[in-house]
Amino acid sequence: MAIDSLSQSNDKSECDALQKRLKKEIENKRKKLIMDTEKLKNLTDDNNKSTSSFVQNILFEDSEAGVTVLDLFVAIKKAKDKINVLTKNNNDIDKKLNSLKNEVGHMKTRWIQLTEDFINFFEIIRQNLYENSCLYVISNEENFPDNVMIKNSEKKSEKKFHP
Repeated sequence: MAIDSLSQSNDKSECDALQKRLKKEIENKRKKLIMDTEKLKNLTDDNNKSTSSFVQNILFEDSEAGVTVLDLFVAIKKAKDKINVLTKNNNDIDKKLNSLKNEVGHMKTRWIQLTEDFINFFEIIRQNLYENSCLYVISNEENFPDNVMIKNSEKKSEKKFHP
């Protein structure tokens, strides 16, 4: 390693300076990691406390593992952010699906109502045509079915129209 090679070259002051700098960097990273771990603890909900305790266990197991744990924390944080985004999107998708289901439900109800309205409308037209013998306006006795003629003539014989 760099420290060993500097020690062997008898350049004690340069070796000490490098060691101090590395120790300071590791200490700064550990402090930042402790703060980040606290943040992570605050971010995790009651059902997911294992994440922060997992990071803390590694953090306090090995004092030389500062950089590795920091990388691990970053990876966990990124994964958590992704999960949050996915969860948020899933909620949005669920809301949209529910909204769509409701809309389709309303459309089906409206369609059934429209269908019933049309059936009623055509039934009224048919009844009016039948009762008023308006069919005779568009047809004469020769090309109109006998049974309809008989029914109509029996019902409203005085309203018979011939072209």
